[in-house]
Amino acid sequence: MTDTHSAPGARRRRPAKAQSLALAPTTGVADAFGQLVRNCLQQMRANETGVLHGRNPEYLHQYRVGLRRLRSALHIYRPLFEPAPYATIDDALRRLAGTLGPARDWDVFIGETVMPLMRCEPQAAGLAALHRRSAAERRRQISSMRDALNAPDHADLMIGIEQYATAPAWRADEDAQDLLGMPLPAFAASRIAQREKRLRKRVDNLAAADAAQRHRVRIAAKRLRYAIALFAALFERKTLRRHQMMLSALQDVLGKLNDCATARRLLEALPAGRGKAAGATALLIDWIAVQEQHALAALDLVYRDWRALEPFAEAAALEASSAAT
Repeated sequence: MTDTHSAPGARRRRPAKAQSLALAPTTGVADAFGQLVRNCLQQMRANETGVLHGRNPEYLHQYRVGLRRLRSALHIYRPLFEPAPYATIDDALRRLAGTLGPARDWDVFIGETVMPLMRCEPQAAGLAALHRRSAAERRRQISSMRDALNAPDHADLMIGIEQYATAPAWRADEDAQDLLGMPLPAFAASRIAQREKRLRKRVDNLAAADAAQRHRVRIAAKRLRYAIALFAALFERKTLRRHQMMLSALQDVLGKLNDCATARRLLEALPAGRGKAAGATALLIDWIAVQEQHALAALDLVYRDWRALEPFAEAAALEASSAAT
């Protein structure tokens, strides 16, 4: 497997991570929205050829990161939009995320669960066959995903979002206009503070929470992390680094637990086997349980470390004040 894609005549290009966005404090709230959306679309487009023609799963991963960043940017600005146009775009992007999810789930299942076990237990009977069955399902999901991305309505969606970024339907009421008139750093801090408050309201003893509760915390943590990253240029580096590091650690552990839950679901979706196949399935179930216990052991610690941090907006304001004196 290489980092290049195999489309005839396509340029060699590695999977593209998000490009830093140099928002200036003097940028207007409305202008910043257009810059954010175009930055997210740029990441998606930079990976699209690899998603459609390549074999490296990182293309799909980075495409989905761009999509999540785009949805986060739209969600941050949601109180400023007329409801109907926003809902139309949000629904379309949610469907796109659903189209991409199954292929990525099988990528992670094979790469993060099946293959590590095969490296640890190279002689285990039935694992190679289980890997082949999983790879076949992954190919099926990738084919379905590519059909959707090649459909005309997907191209229309991308064009529509670009147009929306240029001329969104802003609400005309006083509350929305007040938000549009705020200095960008103050607007960003207020929206980040709202997301942080939601995350802090989640369960205190996270290790004892059920999978559904942990999933809600993972989504809240992801939204907060993306909000901070989207407006990173507006804040001092020390506060950014500390909060992003803690959020990254929390997301990593929650992501591992989500991977374990997804792995069980995908394993159940594979045709039931007998003999060696059944033995391989049992071995994989035990492997997933061990990985889950390791993640649970780390979860409460990283969550408490994050909760001990001073709220981001307060820390950023204090650091900016110190830097100005």
